[in-house]
Amino acid sequence: MLNATDPLTLNKFHQNKNDLERLKEISDRISKEYGCKIIVRPEQKLGNSHKNYLVYLAQISYRKEIKNKLEFLMNHSHTWEDFKEKASALNLKVDDTKKYTTYLLEGSEQTKKN
Repeated sequence: MLNATDPLTLNKFHQNKNDLERLKEISDRISKEYGCKIIVRPEQKLGNSHKNYLVYLAQISYRKEIKNKLEFLMNHSHTWEDFKEKASALNLKVDDTKKYTTYLLEGSEQTKKN
């Protein structure tokens, strides 16, 4: 166990990465000496890289798909009713009963406010 303050001076305990590694080695040596279990510390690695995260976002981009369909509909529709009919043909659900119009890609839970 390691306290965050020095009990004599009450100053903050300052450490760097090397100090922590040295304390882990000392703890392991003492645990081995008394027959206690030594905690295995696997090398830490990052979960996902930024590149993998961007690929993931590109695969599930409901927002981009909805936006592309909305742009297509705005260019090819003449009236609001025509817009809603063509939207349903493109599997895009339009809900205009609330304060904001929401668009839902059928088969997903993602919505986009207008």
